[in-house]
Amino acid sequence: MISRPRSRPLRARLAVPRIRRLAAWWPLRPSGVVLAIASAGALAEGRRRLDLVLSLAGAWGLVLVALCGLVALLSAAWTRRRLRRALRGARPPLTGVAGERLASGVALRPALLPLIDDPRLRWLEPPARGVRARPGEPRGPEVVVPERRDLAPRIVREVRVGDVLGLWSFRTVVAEARETVVLPGRGRLVEAELAACLAAGDELAHPWGRAVGDRVDARPYVRSDPARMILWKVYARSRELLVRTPEPARAPRTRPLVFLATGEDDEAAAAAARVVWAGGLAGEGARFACDGTPEPLDDVDAGLRAIAASARHRERAGRDLAPSLAAAQGAPDDPVLVILPAFDRRTVGHVLSVAGRSGADRFSVIGAFDSRPPRPPEPRWRRALLRAPAGPGGTPAGLADAAAALAPLAAAGARIVVVDRRTGAVHVVAPGPVAREATRAVAGPA
Repeated sequence: MISRPRSRPLRARLAVPRIRRLAAWWPLRPSGVVLAIASAGALAEGRRRLDLVLSLAGAWGLVLVALCGLVALLSAAWTRRRLRRALRGARPPLTGVAGERLASGVALRPALLPLIDDPRLRWLEPPARGVRARPGEPRGPEVVVPERRDLAPRIVREVRVGDVLGLWSFRTVVAEARETVVLPGRGRLVEAELAACLAAGDELAHPWGRAVGDRVDARPYVRSDPARMILWKVYARSRELLVRTPEPARAPRTRPLVFLATGEDDEAAAAAARVVWAGGLAGEGARFACDGTPEPLDDVDAGLRAIAASARHRERAGRDLAPSLAAAQGAPDDPVLVILPAFDRRTVGHVLSVAGRSGADRFSVIGAFDSRPPRPPEPRWRRALLRAPAGPGGTPAGLADAAAALAPLAAAGARIVVVDRRTGAVHVVAPGPVAREATRAVAGPA
């Protein structure tokens, strides 16, 4: 067989990752490259012209670049060795919140060498950025800020050590076998508001609901009971006076299922699931499941770990809802609370298909999102000289947009609650035929 040569676009696509990996490990920074080229050029020009000043300037520039590189290399090797020694042994798992500070207890101190800057720290797994001490503050243990929720079996640190002039930056990567659980940030979500929106009303059964339990109860007759309430047929058989009493209105014992459906932008949905599950807002005996963990869980800590681990299953987009409903622990009429990203059409479509097959009247849906903050007013000179941005890109997504995105679920009969994690706003969309009118009321006049 004759092998065809690879096309140029394919070669370019294969070369780009290699160039990026090489650029990530290349220690000489752009300022160092410029200084080295300028010094070499000055030295060459000085020798050509026999100019002692220009030659000395070029030589000292090259010496400075080489000296800073040597000191930075020694400091990077010393820091890597000290860090590996500090990470030996078993350590307890870490638990943090996305967007909040997390202290690992690991002391990272640079080598006591001249011309050395403080090391820059970043976590590659789970993704987090390091917090550097301010000038004048004592260097304490390692502190990072996780970027998003995750359940990582290990910690992969990237440490960059450079010189104070910014000419060199040596990169070292060290892995630690330590489990880290990063939960989503709550934002401004309040448990009381979510509980009020999720409450089913009172403890009385709906008069048009499905018949559950016995219609008639009996107790011994007393003198104050009316004769029309006496069960004469029972008296004819047993010679005991019993009277008919109203059936107590007790709701059937159910085990609600809380399900987190993942998606592309599901951090707000994960935060709402954390508030609902950790706060016990789903009621007694509730169970939790999510994409990646379709088997319902009863333990609160196990559910929080499942929320953190769901970040690695965003491609599921609600496909594990059907296996969770088919689990042996549940009953066919148990209520279901689905928490999903409000603007993810793929996730909404999967949930709608499952709700249509299982009966959407027992489904409640929380659509969570993060609204964009409004743009500050631009100065007059900028508005006069520059053209305003075209399209509705500057309009922040609000409750009306989220309600419109979830309108198909509301029209199917599900109860919809829309929450905004950034502002804490909560809105209930009426289910059934009035969903369209409710959506119009939220959106306002066109």
